[in-house]
Amino acid sequence: MVRTMVEKTLSYKDTVYLLLNRRIVSSIRQQLNNGRFRRDSLSSSGLDVVQGQLEKLSKRVFLLAKHNRSVYAPWYDEIIRDSLGSTKPEEM
Repeated sequence: MVRTMVEKTLSYKDTVYLLLNRRIVSSIRQQLNNGRFRRDSLSSSGLDVVQGQLEKLSKRVFLLAKHNRSVYAPWYDEIIRDSLGSTKPEEM
């Protein structure tokens, strides 16, 4: 019975799994947007148990995204200009 409950909870379609997934993604997204990890949102979400691991992970994701942007910014800017239909960076 316990095994079935655990397997159900770890399923991608389970409500608990989806709720935890949204909260974790929200924490990582905050790190990417602000450059800072907000601990207060984790304890209110019931994720204070994994706070340390999640903070380390989101810092690594932030550093990777920052490095990726700094290396590939010219290509990204060109793609954005092309998709917006403008040819000059001033028009963006």
